[in-house]
Order: sequence, then structure tokens, then C-alpha cells
Amino acid sequence: TGVQTCALPISTFASGITDTAHTATTFTAANLSSTRYYRVMITNGACTTYSNSAAMIVDAVPVAGTVTGATTVCTGSNTSTVSVSGQSGTIQWQSSADDQTFTDISSQSGTSYTASGLTQTTYYRVKVSNGVCAPVFSNSVKVTVSELAVAGQVSGDTTVCASSNNFTLGITGNNGTVQWQISSNNSSFTNIGSATNATFSFSNLTSTRYYRALVINGACSTYSAVATVVVNPVSVGGSIEGEGAVCTGTNSTLMRLGGYTGKIQWQYSTDNSDFNDLLPADTLRDYTANNLIQTTYYRAKVTSGVCASAYS
Repeated sequence: TGVQTCALPISTFASGITDTAHTATTFTAANLSSTRYYRVMITNGACTTYSNSAAMIVDAVPVAGTVTGATTVCTGSNTSTVSVSGQSGTIQWQSSADDQTFTDISSQSGTSYTASGLTQTTYYRVKVSNGVCAPVFSNSVKVTVSELAVAGQVSGDTTVCASSNNFTLGITGNNGTVQWQISSNNSSFTNIGSATNATFSFSNLTSTRYYRALVINGACSTYSAVATVVVNPVSVGGSIEGEGAVCTGTNSTLMRLGGYTGKIQWQYSTDNSDFNDLLPADTLRDYTANNLIQTTYYRAKVTSGVCASAYS
């Protein structure tokens, strides 16, 4: 018998070697779930050698994950952040104006994306890829962009008398919902409960108040001009000191009004029934009657703003 001399193997597998039942010059691998390496073992009699190995790299199926961050912003100056979690693979953020046709956002491949300066409602999603596998797409989230709120015009500047009063303020030309607000100093305003209609009525104010409307349109808001309701204190007639008797002809009597509220107009009467204003108008708290020749009655008519006059 002769002795057969064999060449050394070209390559060897260290471990996990499994023979297949395929002896043809071609081999088709199907439905692999993980990377595999293949080689050919060539046998000639007692001699065996091996080909180089070929890798069948199996990429994992990408997982799209879940995108969150839906919100509403005001048009123009705004920022909003959307995020993805639970994904597996390479991320590519996409945007759309109609939630149908999406385009890639350049250089945005992180787990979050911050949009700024939006002027229209926009939808966001991620495309997740891994190797040669078909990409998958996440859910989309909506960033709603609200139009700017328009304050409109508030009508109702007025003056009323304290305690017994009522009036209605109104707003026109606004867009969005209304929240009426009130202030005692025209600086710090607070919401008026349930005052969300285009008109607002108040009653029985005892001091001056300032009103405005907070107009809200989605995420946008603005304030109307301020309407001032001036409240005049109730007129108080007060009382006169200085009643007396004088001798006809040359005489002088000083009368003084005290405890009054409002503007003074002195009046006189010869019968204590029909009174007439002293002319020219005398509006000081002190009045001096001179050189009377008949008995005369005096009183003060006191008027506080728009309030009914009161008498001393």
C-alpha cells in the first residue's frame, strides 16, 4: 500500500463546528436568527482541507419604541421637546405637517429632539434602522401651534356711586376664551370666578376697581386694555355751626360746615322751604352772611361725584 501525503488545512474553526448535509457547490442559508460562519471541508481520500470562512451576519430586527411629548405651544417664540424610549437601532427623527408625509430632520439621531420657533402644527416620529433590515416607524406625536391671541377692545370706563351701583363691561374683537380679572391698584390682577363671558356685570362696589380681560387662544394669551370703574363715596351733607340772631342792617355771621363728604354749594332761603344757590357759587366750608335785613335760612348742598346730592 502507498502512503498519501496531505496539505495542511487552510483554516480551522475553534469551536461550535457543525457539518451540514449539503455537498453541492452552492448552499443556501434561510431564516437565520443570529450570525453564522460557513466554510467548505474538502475531502480527497484520506486527505482533508478547508476553505476560507464566509460570514452570514444577521442584523437584529429594529424596534421603533414609543415617542412622547405631544403638547400645545404659541406660534413664533416657542420650544418643545419630543422623546423616544424602548427603541432598538439607529434613530432618525422625522417631521410632517399633515401626519402623512414625513421627511427626515437633518442630523437628528438622538433619543430626544427639541423643536423651536414653530409657526404651524407639526407631527414628529422616529425611523429606526438596523443594518440591512427594513426600517420601522414609531407612533407620531402632535405639537399643536396656536395662533396669537387677540385682546380686542373693552368698553366700560365709568364712574358710579358707592354701594348702590351696577354696570356691565363688554369685550369685542377678541379671539379665544375670556377670563375677566379685577384689581384694586391697577397692578396686581386676579381672576374673577366664573367670569368667562364676553360681558361682565358688577354691582354694589364700594371703592374704585380696575378690570381687564385675559384672552386665551390655545397656548397663547394676552390682556386687554384696563377699564376703570371709579367709585365716588356717597354724598354726606354734614352739619352747620353758627346759627344765631343778629340786628338788622350791619351784621356778620360766620357759618361752618363739618362732617360732610363731597363738593359744597351753599344755599339760602327766606322761608326754609325753597332754597336757591348762592351766586357766585360759594364752595368753601365756611360762609359769612353779611348785613342781613330779614331772617334767612342757610344750608349746604353737598355732591360727591356722580352720587345724589345730600343736604346739611
